[in-house]
Amino acid sequence: MQNILKITAILILAILQITLMPYFGIHGYWPNLVLLVALILVIADFEMESWLVASAGGLILDLASPLYFGFNTILLVGSVLIMKIVLIKFLTEPNVITASLLVGLGSIIADCLLVLVTKNFLWTNILANGLYSAIISVLLYQLIEKWFKKQPTIKLIIQ
Repeated sequence: MQNILKITAILILAILQITLMPYFGIHGYWPNLVLLVALILVIADFEMESWLVASAGGLILDLASPLYFGFNTILLVGSVLIMKIVLIKFLTEPNVITASLLVGLGSIIADCLLVLVTKNFLWTNILANGLYSAIISVLLYQLIEKWFKKQPTIKLIIQ
């Protein structure tokens, strides 16, 4: 039942991305909500949920995208993988500021990869989208930390 709710939430998120986010764009660019949520989840230590959002959300976005099928999925899963590596190597305890900076940087990198495919390039738009994503990520990170904070687990080791 819980997995059905997660898939439904991802479906709603992707539909919001496809239908409503173009109306909130800045100079034709708007944040990728699925990317933002996937990156925030991996930063907030919800690793399995971040992989689910990246893969299922990417497939849904691919169905509505005029780009090559699989591009969004590869982009999202690759972004989560890179973010996980950055977190393991450099940051053990991210906070809201580092989370927003990482998400903004991740959005800029994802937009640069998108530019390679679409050949529609303006630095100002890419930077504005990165800033827009960083601002939204502050709110998302706060919500996820407040509502879905994982409880510490106690493991019993019996020998």
